[in-house]
Amino acid sequence: MYYNNAKIIKPLNGLKKWLIPHSDTVIGIDFGTQSIKIAELAFNKAKPILKNIGITDFTTAIDSDGKITESDTVVKSLRHLLTTSGVTSREAVVAISSSKIFVREITLPAMTENELKEAIKWDSENYVPYAPGSYFYDFAILPSINELESRILFVAAPSEVVSNIVSIVKDAGLKPIAVDIEPLALYRTIDTGENCAVLDIGAELSQIILFQKGIPCVTRSIPVSGRQFTEVIMRSLDLDFAEAESLKKRQKGLLRRPDLQDNLTDIHQRLVMLSDELVRELRRTLDYYQVQNKSTAIDKIVLTGGGAKMDNLALYFSKQLEMPIIQHDVLAALDYPASFNDKYLQDVAPQLAVAVGLALRGGEI
Repeated sequence: MYYNNAKIIKPLNGLKKWLIPHSDTVIGIDFGTQSIKIAELAFNKAKPILKNIGITDFTTAIDSDGKITESDTVVKSLRHLLTTSGVTSREAVVAISSSKIFVREITLPAMTENELKEAIKWDSENYVPYAPGSYFYDFAILPSINELESRILFVAAPSEVVSNIVSIVKDAGLKPIAVDIEPLALYRTIDTGENCAVLDIGAELSQIILFQKGIPCVTRSIPVSGRQFTEVIMRSLDLDFAEAESLKKRQKGLLRRPDLQDNLTDIHQRLVMLSDELVRELRRTLDYYQVQNKSTAIDKIVLTGGGAKMDNLALYFSKQLEMPIIQHDVLAALDYPASFNDKYLQDVAPQLAVAVGLALRGGEI
């Protein structure tokens, strides 16, 4: 979904890439439930360069329709984060994480791009569960299996959700150049082949996303989160939340290796119970997918998100699911200056995955 002068341009009257002037730097902004994350990338070299990052703890209130409430407070927090992080770009890409986002692969008879635009313009209401005129949409042309068909990735979202987040970005003094969806932003930072599962452990929820040929075909939200792991540590060791969160990220052996699970203490038992909930949901999702797609296997899982750094978590999942678990390396596709504190950057990188993926989208425009 593209923007020009903050007006949403649908694909049928969208401008070509070379007609959209923008700078060599773009900011990706990720509005999470417990924090706002930003990443500024420069695209004037062969490899994108990470220029600046920022994270601020902030509870982003999101209503049942996916709209951010208390917009004025969010704008102030975002402005402060932009100032303290030192970003210079004014162009931004944001993501919608509403459960009301509609993503679907559709197949049409083979035709030119202009013909596809017209066909989708007139047929879009047949694809979406929204009232006419109440949504924005965009689409991408996918590689065709044969010469007789055109494969399309079609994405739609309620217009009030899109307008809400665009207004916040504009009020913070930025120019929104695109609105993306979180699964595609995440996938842009992953280099593991076309078919994979992603487990994104967030502060309040975890997401399971299955990609088939690079397309998000299954997305599920799971009510097990990084906060719950932290609260187990907090209660078991009589710590405050900040102390428990720090310990979760840095302490070795809080979740024991799978081959040392015989005599578990209370804290280990509780952490294992939470981990097993995620294992069950992953297995259930993968089994469902495999029944529907017998010829295409998901053979790896990428672990990401701020809650994914607990020691032995990837090893535990791999043992239980009998599948390779890849710890997401968000920085692999980027260069960054030596002035960055490398230890800090490695520590916060999993939290920045969506923001980096959004900024990468800006480099494609």
